[in-house]
Amino acid sequence: MGRWMDIWWERCRQGWTGVRVVAAVGALVLLVSVAFYWVERHPQLTWADSLWWAVVTLSTVGYGDVVPVTPGGRLLAAVVMVGGVGLLSVMTGQLASLLMEYRARKRKGLLSVELSQHVVLIGWNAFGAELIRALRTSNVVGRGQGEVVIVTTLPQEEREAIAFQLDLGDALHFVYGSAAHEGIVHKARPARAKLVYLLARDDVSPAEADQHTLCAALAVRELAPSVPLYAEAMTPEGRKNMVRAGVSHVLVRGELETRILGIMGSHAALGAVLEQVVGLEGQPLLGYRGLTPEEKSMTWGEFLATARHRGELPLGLCRMSRSLCLENVLDEGSALDQFILELFRSSGQKTALGMSGPQVVTNPGDTIFLDGFDAVVFLRPQEP
Repeated sequence: MGRWMDIWWERCRQGWTGVRVVAAVGALVLLVSVAFYWVERHPQLTWADSLWWAVVTLSTVGYGDVVPVTPGGRLLAAVVMVGGVGLLSVMTGQLASLLMEYRARKRKGLLSVELSQHVVLIGWNAFGAELIRALRTSNVVGRGQGEVVIVTTLPQEEREAIAFQLDLGDALHFVYGSAAHEGIVHKARPARAKLVYLLARDDVSPAEADQHTLCAALAVRELAPSVPLYAEAMTPEGRKNMVRAGVSHVLVRGELETRILGIMGSHAALGAVLEQVVGLEGQPLLGYRGLTPEEKSMTWGEFLATARHRGELPLGLCRMSRSLCLENVLDEGSALDQFILELFRSSGQKTALGMSGPQVVTNPGDTIFLDGFDAVVFLRPQEP
C-alpha cells in the first residue's frame, strides 16, 4: 500500500504546478467575463459574448467583434489588456519551467515510463551493450521496433555515455535507483514489458552480485509474475536460487563460452557452425514459430518432410511456459514440505513462483506426435 501511495503522491506533486496555472487562468477568465457582462449590461450582450471577449482580450489578440461601450467597460478592458501581457508571461514561464523540469527528471531517470511491449534491463555491465546490439539484430528493440528501459544506479554522466553508445534516441529510457526496491522497479513497468533481463554487477564479488540479482528477481516477480525473465548469474549456487525465485532462464557467466570452446576442440568446423547459428557475423539463423492445428496432427517425421519444402530445417519442439506455485515443487509425501505449504496458506502469503521456462525437445523421434507441443525451433536458410 505504501508503494502505491508514494507513486500517487509523486504524480500529484509533478502535476500540481501545471494544475495551479490552468486553474488560475480559468478562474481569471470567468471573473473577467462576469465583470464585463455586469458592467456593460446591454440587451445584445450574452454570456457567451462576455466569455469570448475575456479570452480574446486576456490573450491580447483583440479581434474587435465585441467591444466595450460604457466607461466602466472600457476601464475594465484597459486593466485586462495591461494585465494580459503579464499573465501570458507568467504562463509561458511556468510552462517552460514545467517542460524543463520534466526533461531534467527524465534525463536523471526519476520518472516512471509509460510504455508497453518494451524490454527492461535491470543492472548494467560490460556485456550490456552487446546484449542491446543482439536484440537489435533480432529486431526485438530499436527505432520503430521496441523501446528499452535500463534500471541502474550509474551516475548521470555514465548513463549519457551509454545513451550515446547505443544510439537508440527516444527509444532508450533510464530509471535511476536500486532494483532491490519495488518502487524503483515499478517505474520501469515490468508488468507491461515483453522481456526483462537481469545483468550481474561487476563492481562487487560474485556471491554479492548474485544476491543483488536475486533481490531484483524477487521484486520483478512480485510486480510481473508472468513476464519472461532472463538472468545472468555469477555462480552455480546463484543460478539455483534465481530459478527458485521464478526466473525463466539463467545463464552462468562464462559457462556457455567455455562449452562452445570445448566443442570447438573436437573440430573447428563445429565452432563455425555455432557462430553462424547464433549470428555472430550476421543475422541469426535460429527461428521460432507456433505450430498450426494441421501440423499438430502430424508426427515429427511427417512434419520434417513438409517443413523442408518451406526451406525450414526443424531442430526441436517446444512447450510454452506455464505458471508455477509451491504446490508444484513441494513433495506431497514430505511432512516438512506440507508444513511449509500450510504456513504459507495460513499466513495469507502467495504461493505463486512465477513462470516456468519453456520445455524444449531437440531432435525428437520420427514417431513423436506434435499435438502435445506449441511451437517449433528451426534453422532459416542462410543467405548467399
